[in-house]
Parts: sequence; structure tokens; C-alpha cells
Amino acid sequence: MSRISRIACLALVACFSAAPAFAGKVAKIDLTAYLDGHPQQGDFRVYARDDGASVMAQVLQAVELPKSTVFESQYDEDGQTEVDVNELVHGKEARVGTIALEPDIALVIAKPKKVESFVFVPGKPQKYKLGFKILYQAQKAGKATLAGFTTFVGFVMAVPGAGQVFGDFNPTPLGTMPVAQFHREQTLTFKVGKDTFGTSSVSDYWVTLERGTVRREYMAQSFENGVPTSTFGPYVYTLDHGEEAGVPFP
Repeated sequence: MSRISRIACLALVACFSAAPAFAGKVAKIDLTAYLDGHPQQGDFRVYARDDGASVMAQVLQAVELPKSTVFESQYDEDGQTEVDVNELVHGKEARVGTIALEPDIALVIAKPKKVESFVFVPGKPQKYKLGFKILYQAQKAGKATLAGFTTFVGFVMAVPGAGQVFGDFNPTPLGTMPVAQFHREQTLTFKVGKDTFGTSSVSDYWVTLERGTVRREYMAQSFENGVPTSTFGPYVYTLDHGEEAGVPFP
């Protein structure tokens, strides 16, 4: 995640606080400082899950383009591995590309597509919908759709449930550097022949300027032909440690 100076951050907050309120109109807020960045190969994060398990996210490779960074990330949880191609268009938006769910299964899209602008209207969902080809052992097996929305809830001065203040993750104690809170709901649907199955999820997450997402609450339910088959969570994930640009933290 990109960093922002304390002075710039405080000026940003002061600007929002001083902005006049108009009935029926909510000002847009540029959250580039929270959501943009320059991921590098070798960057990683380890999250502690509230049932004692741990989850690791790492950047396998990254390519800097004139206006964006394209990077491949791997996520390991409960023995399952997922590899995603993502793109950050600097100062503008986040995009999602091809997703590898298992060694033999891939959701392929020609190029990364937008899922989130860095400019939000508080409380107003940003919707997205992406289409993929399902490849099984390199052969087309069906179609997939990733659809949902992300909402910027607002700034908070405390991360819920954290007896700590994440002092190790911020240059100043929480309370000086505001935390951005988001809510996301999405459904990944697979269509193979006459069968439809997939997973719907709901998550809330808290993002700091220095360390990105420090807490995430997540739950999901899988279904087949409209019938629920299993539930995952709810779980709470808390940032434990990691490394950025070769520098470990905390």
C-alpha cells in the first residue's frame, strides 16, 4: 500500500471536516492513499484467523508499467491455494484479471477489468461484474461471473475488537491517523453445462495508510443449483506480520 505523509493526511482529514454539507449531496472522497500502491515481488502478509489458523498472501511477481502495476498474488488458507492477476492503475482504480483456483482450474479473462475506483461516495456502493472463461486442464469447461459491490463506510479512529492500537503498523498512534472502513458483498458463479454453482461472500475490512488491510471480517456460503451446500466462517483476520520492499514489519 502507498504511504502518505502525516501532514498530507491531516490536511486531507481537515479538508473533509471543513467541507460544507449540502442536503441530498455527499462529497466524493479520493482514497488513493489507502488503496493504491506499488507491490513488489517478495512482499507478503500473514494474517491470524480467530480460530488459530493463519493465512498468507504474497506477491509472486510484479511489472511496473507507465501508468500501472500488474502483479500476481498467491493466497494460502486451509491447504487451499489461489493465484490472482491484479492491476493497480495509479491514482485511478483497481482491476482484477485471471484467477487460478486449483492446479487444473483457471478463470480466464483477456485483460484485468475494473472492480473499484479509488474515488468513493461514502455509503454509495460501487458495483462491478466481470465475465470469465472456465478452463479445466487447459480446455474450456464453462463460464464464470464475478459480481458484487464495495462500499466505503467512512473513517474510524479505532479498529473493532482490537485491544491493541496497531501502533507497530502506523507512524503515529491510532486516533491521529484515521482508518478507512469498507464493506463488500460479492458472488462468484460458475455455469458448467446445465449446472450452476458458486460462492457468495460478505466482508468488512479496515485499511490503514501504512499497512493496508489490518482487519477483515468474512463469511461465505457455497451453493449448487440454488441450494446451499456449505458455509465458511464467519472468521476475523488480523494482520500479524509481513514484509514490504524487503523490509519486515512489525
